[in-house]
Amino acid sequence: EIGLQTEVDIAEHGVGAGLKLADKKHIPLAMIVGESEREQGVVTVRQLATGEEQVVSMAELASISAKGVAR
Repeated sequence: EIGLQTEVDIAEHGVGAGLKLADKKHIPLAMIVGESEREQGVVTVRQLATGEEQVVSMAELASISAKGVAR
């Protein structure tokens, strides 16, 4: 366990609206899992403060999450 609080957005709106909502709530990282990500076994991780994105495997996800929060 790395001590991250999480929130899942399953509302029926676009990714952009979800990212705006996350930014409004001061959530530092958004993890995007769409149909193409699921097919590839990856997650797109976006740092909301900078807009920087990384595509990472599920295995790498915990490491990236911990580093992103520590910044």
